Amino acid sequence: PSAIVQEALHFASLHGHIAVASFLVECGADVNGVQPVGHHCALPLLQALFTGVRDHMVEWLLKMGADPRLRDPKREQTALEFVVSVGNAVQEELVRRVERERSGSSL
Repeated sequence: PSAIVQEALHFASLHGHIAVASFLVECGADVNGVQPVGHHCALPLLQALFTGVRDHMVEWLLKMGADPRLRDPKREQTALEFVVSVGNAVQEELVRRVERERSGSSL
């Protein structure tokens, strides 16, 4: 994807704009794409988690294939490490559930 499309996905993720994000993904934006300059986080998933109130966006990104195990190169944390560090229990459970589902674990 172009850098502009990828950067726009990061802004849409930060602000919880699913319709915009969906359009950008259709245009080639990568839900696991890194955008290290000018943002709080380098991955769209961590951008959405960063606000602490974008659960709908987090769920959408995860549904679209965002990998919660990727380490954000700017924050040097995975999604789970980030939500644990900020104490967001709702988002922590969401990320843990997706990780369990993807690993096939019942733990």
